[in-house]
Amino acid sequence: MLWTHLALLFLCADVPWQREAVDDGLLLEVQSVPSASLENIRVTGNSTASAEVFAQAWWGDAADLSDNPSLAKREILLDRQDERLFYDVVSVPLASNRDYVMHAVRRRDDKSGVITLSFKSVEDRRKPVTPDLVRMRVEASVTFTPDPRGGCQFVYTISTDIGGWLPAFVLKGPLRSATLGSAKELRRRAQTAK
Repeated sequence: MLWTHLALLFLCADVPWQREAVDDGLLLEVQSVPSASLENIRVTGNSTASAEVFAQAWWGDAADLSDNPSLAKREILLDRQDERLFYDVVSVPLASNRDYVMHAVRRRDDKSGVITLSFKSVEDRRKPVTPDLVRMRVEASVTFTPDPRGGCQFVYTISTDIGGWLPAFVLKGPLRSATLGSAKELRRRAQTAK
């Protein structure tokens, strides 16, 4: 698994990011993934909220599902200050529901103030694959860099394999829209929480 992931990173290193949209000051870019039907998605932007406030809004409360209406169920398997493991079931219109076990980690560089949140779906013996759900694979990260003039800059990158039989062309638009929508909503929450 590690070698596969490293090989994909190497293959993507020379694939350029393509600008798709600018919405409310957020830049949406996509990157093709060789030998995969989906793509990497990246949202870059600024916030008037500090890196600390924005990262906390993004990290949030593990049990709060309000920012993702497609989540049908969440079971928290581990919830520490800077590490989480949770199981989600996602409702997908006109298709089978999806599930994943997500490992999330929060890191802060005390010298620079940069905060990084990393999310990666993992296998967990407590939540085996079942015939009524399709197992998704997700890998994402968000980096919050303090801006010396105030606020912060952030970069949100995500790669999703939704699994199952749905063709990639059907999924690209909704995945891009959901990624941009999440970044906009979490930025709004952070800026109003100041």
